[in-house]
Amino acid sequence: MKKLFLTLSLLLLINVAFSQTYRENINTSFKVYCDLMREGQLEKAFDYVHPDLFTIVPKADMLKMFNTLFNSGEFTFKFLDFSIKKFNEPLIVEGKHYVVFKYNSNIAMKFNQMDSTKYDLMKVGLANKFGSENVTLDKASGFFKINAEKKSIAISTNGATDWKFVNIEPEQRIIMEKLLPKAVRDEVF
Repeated sequence: MKKLFLTLSLLLLINVAFSQTYRENINTSFKVYCDLMREGQLEKAFDYVHPDLFTIVPKADMLKMFNTLFNSGEFTFKFLDFSIKKFNEPLIVEGKHYVVFKYNSNIAMKFNQMDSTKYDLMKVGLANKFGSENVTLDKASGFFKINAEKKSIAISTNGATDWKFVNIEPEQRIIMEKLLPKAVRDEVF
């Protein structure tokens, strides 16, 4: 009986340690990815994106899209910070480990050509997308600050290290259907 209790205790301890390790590794890698995005180091940041995504949307096209976003004269866009809020349990499908997680993304956005009389209208539009409690306007600077709750998926072949990410946008469901197994899509959507 004592041996059984010790064995069960050891298995529980290993399970808890593994759980903490994969979460810590995801958190660390996601922080690096987000910091690189915030700094505009897109090519390095894309090293943290799951490579299967680039078979659907070529990396060069994605780089061009993000460079356009960051360098647009029409608006200024800044990533402020990111924080993971909740991890789902890992799913193992076809030899890959998937962990869906929620995170908060705080961004600042300024429409450079916008007349200040249209700020309130734009704030309503942003509030419709992100929720009124998640959108503020600093009228002095013209920056909208947005707190968006998002989902991402961490993917690893070994379930412990080398996590790569695919951020989920509801409007990109068709891409997700090509990229993710059904069991993972069911957990996301």
